[in-house]
Parts: sequence; C-alpha cells; structure tokens
Amino acid sequence: MHFIPLAEGVEAVSLATLPEGEFTETVRQCKDAEAQRVYQVSSDVIKRQIGDEWILMPTGALAQRFNGMVSLSEVGDFIWEQLQEPKTLNQILEAAHAEFEDVGHMLDIETRKFISDYAFMGFLEELK
Repeated sequence: MHFIPLAEGVEAVSLATLPEGEFTETVRQCKDAEAQRVYQVSSDVIKRQIGDEWILMPTGALAQRFNGMVSLSEVGDFIWEQLQEPKTLNQILEAAHAEFEDVGHMLDIETRKFISDYAFMGFLEELK
C-alpha cells in the first residue's frame, strides 16, 4: 500500500465520479507532482546505532507528538542518509536503484511508503 497525495487543484470528492480516462490522467498528475516534492530529515530527529541496528528518536516538539522510536531497515537507513540534504522522490528512487536490486518494483513501493509515512509522522519535512 502507498498513499498518493493529491496534486494541487485535485479534489478528493470528485475522484470517484471521474470517467476512466480522466481518472487515469488525474492519478498520473498526482504521481508526477509527488515525484517532484522535496524532502529533508527533520532537525527534531536523532539517529542512533545500537549494535547493528539504526534507531530514529524524536526530540523536541516531535517527541511530544510521537511517543516512540523507529527501527530502520537497510533500505530505510539508505533513504534516511539520502535525505540529509533536500531531495525529490525521483532523486531518491534513482539513488536507491543504483544501490539495491529491485525485484517486482518493491524498492519503489518501499521508498514511496517510507517517504509518505515518515513525512506524515513528522520525521521528514517537505520543503516548499
């Protein structure tokens, strides 16, 4: 599962009633807009290593909203390191494909999900 944010000007209420062709075009526009969004890690998150595991810990105001820690997978750690500097989803996907083998587009799905989930949690900031 992957959440696709709506592109500017697209209203969720009208999506269900769009004819097939218009719906397909709207989904494409939303995915294109998503790929151009720029993200960077939040300054309110600290990454710590415990043995061979990487843990993200919220600090400051984020710690008040998110009461817990996050353990990163190998791909998650790679994405986190990529986002130390502002990058678009397309840039992250390109770097991830250079680093990892992608069987059945799972790398794309995991990368997109990571970014949407961590932005929602406040661990990533979307830059305007």
